[in-house]
Amino acid sequence: MVAAGRERNLRDDLGFLTFEGFVYYLLASLELSLDSVHRVALDQTLVSFLWSFPEQVATLLGPREKRAVVHVLEFLAGEFDERGFVQNNARAALDHYWAYFTDEELGL
Repeated sequence: MVAAGRERNLRDDLGFLTFEGFVYYLLASLELSLDSVHRVALDQTLVSFLWSFPEQVATLLGPREKRAVVHVLEFLAGEFDERGFVQNNARAALDHYWAYFTDEELGL
């Protein structure tokens, strides 16, 4: 998926995935959203999905995956602030759901 995401924009494909499919490709999507050269707005679409369906996604994740989502959202929230985004969905996703996991739930 990472190689495919570097070749073409995958953001429109996310909407066609079931929650299980989204979770299956989540780590690759997180990696692509951090790639400043190839992200092609995947970061915003990914964040919107994580903000819109947090419980459906989180119930399918283990502690390491939850921790990865939180770290990427924290990074992207800062990036969106630096870019001057009027609406920062990464911060909204953190503030409304993802930032409230306990250390135990994150495997710390």
